[in-house]
Amino acid sequence: MGKRGPAKTPTPILKLHGSRRANTRESTEPAFETGSGKYPHWLNTDGRKEWTRLVEILDRAGVLTEADRNALARYCKLWMEWRKCQQFIDRNGTTYMPKDDCGKPKGKLMKFPQVDYSLKLSTQLLRLEQEFGL
Repeated sequence: MGKRGPAKTPTPILKLHGSRRANTRESTEPAFETGSGKYPHWLNTDGRKEWTRLVEILDRAGVLTEADRNALARYCKLWMEWRKCQQFIDRNGTTYMPKDDCGKPKGKLMKFPQVDYSLKLSTQLLRLEQEFGL
């Protein structure tokens, strides 16, 4: 049976938060090279901008390592999708009135699917942000 309880917070994150436990930790944590390298080629322009912005922040905080590359790429991809949803919502609002074949309003107001998708993406982004200590 595995260890119980939540995963231990990495020492660099504890230091970032000013925790006294950061100085009393045993050095049993794996040591990775700092930095993340270049962004993945499949990120679009907005994703690359977000990658660059986050790398600067996380490097200054001293919490970014080469092992974080995939999680950071996943974050940027989710962020790109979330941003698209938000742009759609900004243009169209959150609801619409369904219409019949003749163009007459039918039924009650409906929520655009982008609204729910945006909320799901927000939850996933929050989890990754917490992993990076943001």
